Amino acid sequence: MLMNFSRDFLPFDGVSIIPIRYLKGLLRGSKNQKNSIVKLSILEDKLEIEYDDMTLSAQIQKEEEIPYILKEFTPLKTLNIKDFYNTLDYVSVSANEDDFIEIYTDKNLLNFRYQNQFYILQSSIKDFNQEINIKIPFTSARHIVKSLKKLNKNNNIAIGYKNETLLIYAPGLIMNICSKENDFLKINFSKSILEKLQIDPTHLKKALDKFYISFSKNNISYLIFKQDHSFLYKKENDSNISWKLPYSTINQYLIKIHIRKLRSYLSRMKGKITLFFYEDRVMIKDKNDFIAIMFIEEIKLVI
Repeated sequence: MLMNFSRDFLPFDGVSIIPIRYLKGLLRGSKNQKNSIVKLSILEDKLEIEYDDMTLSAQIQKEEEIPYILKEFTPLKTLNIKDFYNTLDYVSVSANEDDFIEIYTDKNLLNFRYQNQFYILQSSIKDFNQEINIKIPFTSARHIVKSLKKLNKNNNIAIGYKNETLLIYAPGLIMNICSKENDFLKINFSKSILEKLQIDPTHLKKALDKFYISFSKNNISYLIFKQDHSFLYKKENDSNISWKLPYSTINQYLIKIHIRKLRSYLSRMKGKITLFFYEDRVMIKDKNDFIAIMFIEEIKLVI
C-alpha cells in the first residue's frame, strides 16, 4: 500500500524504515482530533516525527530498490468506499487464520466468497466486466477492511486489475492486493426451490446470543425449521437447551450451524432476510444481496 499523507514535503533521497509497533506507540492514547498536528523533519540523515510530546527518530537508509507498486491502471469500477468494505467485510468477518477469500467474476458480477464445512458466504459488486479468478488470505481481507474504514466513507474508490494484481485507488491511496490463482468451483442452483420464507432475524439473533454465552467451548448447534414453529437446539453432556423461534415452514429442515460464525455474519445482514429452501441446502439473502448458504442434513434427532 502506498499512502500520501502530506502534500507539501521537501524531497530527500533514501528510505526510512519504521517498525509498525513504534508508530502504534506514537499514537497510543492520543485524542486523534482533526486539529492535531504531526511535525515531520529531515535532520541530516534522519527522519524525525513529533506528535503529542513524543519524538520518533529513524535513520534514512540509502536504498536502491523500493517495493514496486503498480500506479497506472484502467478503472473497471468506481463505487463508494463504504459499499466496498461492507461487501468484503461480510464474507471475511467469520473466516479464520489460513483461510482464503475468493474473488471472481461471473456474469458481470465481481463476487467475493468464503466457504467452510458449515456454510458459504457470498457478496457481489455489479457491472464488472474484467475476468478475474483469484483468492487472497483472510488476514489480508481484514487488513483491507480496517484500512478503508479509516478513510472518509463519502469518498469513492476505483477498482482495477492489471498484471494479475487487484488494485484499489482512493484519494491519496493506492493498494496492490497480492493473490493466488483460485480453483474456481461454481455454486449450482439448478435444482428447484422447495419453498421460500421471509423472516425478521431479530428472534434468531437473540437466540444465538443466548447460545453463544451458554456454550463457550463447543459452538456446534442445530437449527430446525418445521410447521407451527422452529427452534435452535443444542445438546451437550447431559443437558440440552432449545429456543423457540416464530418461523414456520411446510417441510422440516435440520441445519447444522456454528453458533459464533452464524451470529457473526448474520449481524452484517440488513433488515428482513429471505430463506430459499432447496433439497440439500438453504440460501439466505438480504436486501443488499448478501448471501449465505447452509447445508440441510437428514433429520435423525429425537426432539
